[in-house]
Amino acid sequence: MFRYIFPALLVIASVLSFMYVTNPMYAKVKELQADKLIYEDAVEKSNKLVAEYDALVAKYNAVSPDDMDRLNKLLPDNADNIRLVLEMERLGAKYDMALTNVKFDTDPNAQKSSKSTKTAKDAKPYTEFKVMFTTQSSYESFIQFMGEMEKTLRLVDFKSIDFSSTDTNTKGIMKYNVTITTYYLKS
Repeated sequence: MFRYIFPALLVIASVLSFMYVTNPMYAKVKELQADKLIYEDAVEKSNKLVAEYDALVAKYNAVSPDDMDRLNKLLPDNADNIRLVLEMERLGAKYDMALTNVKFDTDPNAQKSSKSTKTAKDAKPYTEFKVMFTTQSSYESFIQFMGEMEKTLRLVDFKSIDFSSTDTNTKGIMKYNVTITTYYLKS
């Protein structure tokens, strides 16, 4: 009889140890294996991001200092309104044009965006900077001035140009009210 009871107890003990010890451990191992796959995927993605970052840093470092200066002039990281006006004054002086009534308006959309909430998708990485000025010259000189403005490295959009005649004593001289928009990066 002992011959049959002992093996039966061993079978019962084996089943109970499987149910209460081995099976929960096996489930925990499966769970840890699934976590391991998730972590390996995350490590792989982070390695790809690091490689992409390194490639971008290498491209950035490959840009020559002269080209970097030109890029900073094209789209500076601040409004730099003084330098912009000085550049326009220098160009206007070539054609005997003095800039008068110079006014600035930083990002006309800023007031609107503070009142309404914008999503991250709508946010622009740059800010608009509006400059308004008045000048007087002949039509030909004004066209040459505008051609020079187009050739500058600073990104400038002519938004409006209003013109009117001046005194009758000065033939061919027109008064121009100009509105331009330039851009700079948000910091």
